[in-house]
Amino acid sequence: AGAAAGAPAAAGKTRKRKAPMRMPRWSDSEEELLLALVMASRAGGTAGADYWQEISTRLGSGRSAAAVHQHYEILIGTRRSGKARVPKTSGFVADPRVAAARLAAAGVS
Repeated sequence: AGAAAGAPAAAGKTRKRKAPMRMPRWSDSEEELLLALVMASRAGGTAGADYWQEISTRLGSGRSAAAVHQHYEILIGTRRSGKARVPKTSGFVADPRVAAARLAAAGVS
């Protein structure tokens, strides 16, 4: 009963599923860094198959390239998120130029 359909069960062993890893919600600073990284890579002419993987690596949050790309599309308004979001009150602005200016002022490259 513990084996998947069509797969024989090992004698006396059951397989346990790993609990899915849940990432924390995107923070304002993480979103600003994402926007700044995209702006910087596009200004530098970066493109190609590993574009979002490079952004994901530079973001350093452990998020997948697909998650980073999807969230970027939500931020710029080309994709809708699954849940309605409560407006943020921390002063976050989704304009990449504003994000880049704030990061430059903070000394983040």
